[in-house]
Amino acid sequence: MGKRKALPETAKLSEMKAEIKKKKAAKKGFKIIAVALFALLIAVAVLLVWDANSGHIEFSIKDFSDVTLEYGEEYSYPEVQGLYKTIFLNLKGTPVEVQQEGEVDASHLGTYEMVYTATFKGVTRTEKQKIVVVDTVAPVITLVSDPEYFTSPVAAYKEEGFSAVDNYDGDITDKVVSKEENGIVTYTVSDSSGNEAVVTRTIVYKDVVPPVIKLSGKSILSIELGGTYKEPGYKATDDCDGDITSKVSVKGSVDTKKKGEYAIEYSVEDSYGNKTTVKRTVLVYEKQAKKPTVNPGNKVVYLTFDDGPGAYTSQLLDVLDKYGVKVTFFVTNQFPRYQNLISKEAERGHTVAIHTYSHSYSEVYANINAYFKDLEKMSKICESQTGEKPTIIRFPGGTSNAISKKYCHGIMTQLTQEVDVRGYYYCDWNVESGDAGGAKTASAVAANVIAGIKQHNVSVVLQHDTHKYSVEAMDEIISWGLANGYTFLPLDETSPMVHHKPNN
Repeated sequence: MGKRKALPETAKLSEMKAEIKKKKAAKKGFKIIAVALFALLIAVAVLLVWDANSGHIEFSIKDFSDVTLEYGEEYSYPEVQGLYKTIFLNLKGTPVEVQQEGEVDASHLGTYEMVYTATFKGVTRTEKQKIVVVDTVAPVITLVSDPEYFTSPVAAYKEEGFSAVDNYDGDITDKVVSKEENGIVTYTVSDSSGNEAVVTRTIVYKDVVPPVIKLSGKSILSIELGGTYKEPGYKATDDCDGDITSKVSVKGSVDTKKKGEYAIEYSVEDSYGNKTTVKRTVLVYEKQAKKPTVNPGNKVVYLTFDDGPGAYTSQLLDVLDKYGVKVTFFVTNQFPRYQNLISKEAERGHTVAIHTYSHSYSEVYANINAYFKDLEKMSKICESQTGEKPTIIRFPGGTSNAISKKYCHGIMTQLTQEVDVRGYYYCDWNVESGDAGGAKTASAVAANVIAGIKQHNVSVVLQHDTHKYSVEAMDEIISWGLANGYTFLPLDETSPMVHHKPNN
């Protein structure tokens, strides 16, 4: 290298000054760097101390707001985990145990509190959560309902039944309030939580009661041949529709110039379709001739009356005169005050026959002699009233009675033979009116007699003129018979006698 040339004094001085200045600048820069490094070390130290003291605990659950739980719903306790973290030195965190306090009973309404606590390196975190058990389920109302049940339109609805059950309160049937309006029943109930249930029932209105047709006059009318039939009238009422007489339909007619049985039919239907039909029977009869010519084997009726005469015998005689019909009276002396009617019976053309004097089974059936003693006493009364001794008799209770053997075993067999020997004719019956048994009304007696007559060409009918209802049945019985071609005759010695088998 070549030698530096000597500089001039001035230049050398400037060079020296620049060198000094350069050294000063370097020294100053070093100081600045040193101060900066020192400051950095201080900052790092402060940061480390701060980070160590800024540790915190994080929970795995972020939201601790209130929880609503339905009554009865199972509560699932959450698994809460904890981590202790710092910003720089422990970013991933250190697991920390979390203490859990509190219990939730979902079987009881209320507010419950769960407390979660974790502690690490002096750091503690506590979180609280409220669990509210509520009931939001409405009660259930169950209606008892029969598909066949209905209410009459004119009747008040009768509650069929209901029940109410709540998931929390249990049976709350007694809290149900029902209200009926415009054919709808509304049932309302609220539980203790204020949940309300409402159900409705539509009332089924139905009328199953048919109308009633009431005939004016008798349901069975008798009109003599050639007479005039005039409609007696009728009225129809219904439990719902009221008076519906104007809706009645009448069918049938009566020809009073021709004897026979006619039916007039009355029908009416209500607004619910219930229909009623009633019938009136009109019997057009021809009064029987005084001495009818008949074949005894064809449609002949022998009406016979036991136990009289009595309080209703006169009434019966008048009815028989009305139709020109003659009958047979099996008389007794049970009611002495009416004894004189025996002569009236004979005078009007009826047959007077003997039933008994006392009508006492114990006396009449004590023995053979007792029977004929009783019979003779009654025979004398009849002879004194009519001038003739009767030859036709009827045993008390009939030949088949089951009472006589109580007093004298085998007496009925003996009597049936002995009366024949003594010139008497005994007659039982083949048609029972039932007037001494279950038939206690005129219509019942008439129905029994007519039904019985229909079963025989020759009928011997048993009745009692001591029963008013039996006498009152005669209009219907006789007019029906005459209208249907039957002839009524009194018994005589040539008549076909009906015999029962002795029961002794």
